[in-house]
Amino acid sequence: TTTGCTGSSTIEEETADTVTKASGGEVDLQEGGSSKIKLTIPANFSNSDADFQIKRLDKDSVVLTTSTPDTAKQIIDEHVYQLDAVTSLSGKISSFDESITITMTYTDAQIVGYDESSLVIYRWDGSAWYELDSCVVDTDANTVSCTTSEFSTFVLFGESNVAGVSNGIDNQACRG
Repeated sequence: TTTGCTGSSTIEEETADTVTKASGGEVDLQEGGSSKIKLTIPANFSNSDADFQIKRLDKDSVVLTTSTPDTAKQIIDEHVYQLDAVTSLSGKISSFDESITITMTYTDAQIVGYDESSLVIYRWDGSAWYELDSCVVDTDANTVSCTTSEFSTFVLFGESNVAGVSNGIDNQACRG
């Protein structure tokens, strides 16, 4: 497991899998048999195979460090993830030759009070949030899918359709 999470955040849960450049593949963090976040990695994503890591982070530590893209955006439930593609003990892939699709799954209960059409995945680049490209909200499947060519911290944000909806904040530290 790589360390150095945004905001020294605690890793709440994680998964990893090796994906070959020749065939690509999928990496999926699940809960109770259902996907929370899935990476779809195309063939030729890079010039080497990689271990793809998904780490769900403590959202409160991340928000304390990064804030939100704007005051209207709120984190949807616990959808805060650090994504890494590791090629060796000291090597990470910083950008991909082919875009990777990130799909986050939410429940109806997680979006009570939020405008479902406002859901979007953002990437933290170390100094600012950036909305991902090609985002699609599938309200029947309860998923948001977007593409990225870089990894870091990713969050599912949405906008409230009811006044007073917010998320609490606690402090925790990152561990490897």
